[in-house]
Amino acid sequence: MSNPSVLVIDDDIAVREAISAGLRQEGYDLLFAENGADALDVLKGATPRVVILDLKMPVMDGLEFLSNLQLKPSDPFSVVVLTAHVDDESAAACFKAGISALIKKPFTLNELRGAVQTAIANREHSQLFKEMLIERVAGEVLQDKISQRLDVLGKYLQELAKLQRKATNTGEMGLGSEIDDSLESTELNGSGPDTDPSSKG
Repeated sequence: MSNPSVLVIDDDIAVREAISAGLRQEGYDLLFAENGADALDVLKGATPRVVILDLKMPVMDGLEFLSNLQLKPSDPFSVVVLTAHVDDESAAACFKAGISALIKKPFTLNELRGAVQTAIANREHSQLFKEMLIERVAGEVLQDKISQRLDVLGKYLQELAKLQRKATNTGEMGLGSEIDDSLESTELNGSGPDTDPSSKG
């Protein structure tokens, strides 16, 4: 199984090198982009587990990147914003766009590692919950189908039992009629015990 990868989007090479040194020790594979436009190109051919995003960058900044990304809960990665330039408005915009964490520069590697680990864990739990929900719904649908089939089978068996009872009753009535007919025929032919000529004295 390959190591989880992290995409680092930052125009500052010193920041990229610091993040690389800190996360490679934890076994992550690193991808890099210097701005949002480059990062969108990287994401066309790669699926990182976490994206670390700076806000202030040339060409395409972090907020514009998030706007283009259209982050969804079903996406396989989480976004952690790492920036020195943030106010209440931009922070609110970031969280509204769906990021999982925001860390202010200067930062410690422990802060960053913790944010990356939490982002991955949250994404895995979310995926697991979705899979369990799908399995539960599928199970309920299957149960409904089984119940419907059993209802149909039950009705079929009831109808079959009625037909069997009807057939049995019809057979008994037919046998009685045959006996009555036989007796009537015997009496008409005079072959009964009372009409036997040999019995006359």
